[in-house]
Amino acid sequence: MHRVWGIPEMVHLIANHTDKGSLHGLCLTSKLCFTVAAPLIWRDLDDQGIEYLLNLLFDDVIGSANIILASTYARFALYAPFVQSLEIQWDLKPPYCEDEEDDDGNEDEDGDEDGAEDQDGDEQEDRNEEEEDDDVDDEDDEDEDAEEPEDDEGDDDAVIERLRIAVGLFASHKDVWFPNLRKLSICKPNRLDVLMLVANFIVPSLQDISLDIPRANSPLEIGLAWSFAVESLLRQIGNSVQCLGTLSLTGDMSNEPRCERSLVALLSGSRLTNFCCSPAILTQHVARQAASLYSLVELTVDDVPALPQGFYDRIPSICSQSQNFLSLQRLRVSGRLFVVLDLLHIVKAELSSLQINISSREPKRMTKVQYQELFSLVAQHFLNLDDITIEIHDRPGDEALLLSHTYPLHRCRLLVNVFFKYHSPAGHGLQVCDADIKQMAKSWPSLRSLRLYWPYQRGAGGRSELPSAKCLVDLRAHCPELRRLRLSSFRFEGKFPAVPSTSAPQHSVYLWVQSPEELPDVDGAAIFLNLLWPRVQLSCPSDMSRWNKLVDSVKLLRRYCHSRERVEEIAGRNESPPRLVHAVTAKRG
Repeated sequence: MHRVWGIPEMVHLIANHTDKGSLHGLCLTSKLCFTVAAPLIWRDLDDQGIEYLLNLLFDDVIGSANIILASTYARFALYAPFVQSLEIQWDLKPPYCEDEEDDDGNEDEDGDEDGAEDQDGDEQEDRNEEEEDDDVDDEDDEDEDAEEPEDDEGDDDAVIERLRIAVGLFASHKDVWFPNLRKLSICKPNRLDVLMLVANFIVPSLQDISLDIPRANSPLEIGLAWSFAVESLLRQIGNSVQCLGTLSLTGDMSNEPRCERSLVALLSGSRLTNFCCSPAILTQHVARQAASLYSLVELTVDDVPALPQGFYDRIPSICSQSQNFLSLQRLRVSGRLFVVLDLLHIVKAELSSLQINISSREPKRMTKVQYQELFSLVAQHFLNLDDITIEIHDRPGDEALLLSHTYPLHRCRLLVNVFFKYHSPAGHGLQVCDADIKQMAKSWPSLRSLRLYWPYQRGAGGRSELPSAKCLVDLRAHCPELRRLRLSSFRFEGKFPAVPSTSAPQHSVYLWVQSPEELPDVDGAAIFLNLLWPRVQLSCPSDMSRWNKLVDSVKLLRRYCHSRERVEEIAGRNESPPRLVHAVTAKRG
């Protein structure tokens, strides 16, 4: 064996850049390789990984599926401490959803129409049976050798049964039951026994917990037992987990006071830095308790996904009273427009980052008044923002968004990163011209990144409203720290404007255009960009031949100017030629 396999640092480096399939072979190489690779194999587990780990605990060779030996116990105790992340997504069929035959011959509850349909169905089945009698023998011969399909539901039930046995076995050996687990994700446990069983993965070492509770529109009977189970789970998290930093609690806990009380108690005794919840969970008491946390840095409100018609009316709105969050720095909210507006009304904080994603699932029509209210609330409550991201998805029937609606954001003078994206399946356009970008540049002098995406089709007209070379001059003059600029479209036409006389920035500037218009003068545009930003890096779609030539010309000029600076630097020195050669070589190295 090569001596490199005896160096722990090299083995760690190799293992960290190896896929999981190859890690199994690495474990068989040496004891040192096993010590390094085995924790990486078992570090992150999903449903299938949990099944593999449980299989190590049971001995299936002797014919019984649930026999545990001393050797298998030791094997499980060896690998379980390696697990740091669990993602549980068991989606089992509730027992009452199984099809049950009506042996008593009772009539259907829906009345005579359903009974008539059943009678017609029986007659049709009799005719089908007569037609199939001739082929029964042939089909039986073909099916004798056919294997029955695997019963995935039965496999999941077997895993749950083994998990139940393992939980009882390790009840008195907590030091072996996932002692180093850091992250736990439980996604929509759709059976009460499963929810109560996965609660056993709540261990003191957890730092990140994600729980997605089934919504009220699921076929699950969410009754008193279910609410008690959720309450018990939240209470266990609050009493057991010592260093919880991130809590994600989504779904629907509306009309469940005991769950709300348990969540408030959990928040009061924790030191959360990140809290994610759905609007139905962010009630008045929960919001007040979250606002009082000095450790809370990030709040995420994720609206419910698309649900059946009429379900939105049954979800209570967010608490109405405004809350002053003491230490909140980042706010992320996604969903329907009225949910976003409600949240912006109640949150008062000195935010540095704000992300808003408005979906097209809005049951009501989005109007210009709501757009204006959105940007006005942002400017009114969060003047000291550094980073803002806004994505808006409209749909047919919604009113078009205008760039003038965003003008209140110009009051946020400290903005450094601005990302704005407008999706319009309804076909609405958004006119962005030089005057708009000039106003942005004047309002945000500390701007380092500006990314504007709007619906635009190349050659669709309206070129006079597109940004041109003039807006680049304004950005250079008013935003000296600009490093990234992305636009949906751009045009180079007519005479190039004069470049500002101030010293050119020495940092790199990335300019990316998604759907640029045709380029009449490649060389003139390349020289203009190089004079404007000597280290500019241009990107554009590959199907634009003249713009690709411009990219190549910009690269050539950038290299030429860099070489010229190097030559002038060397020529200005009063040194002998050998020393100059040595200085150039050292600088290249």
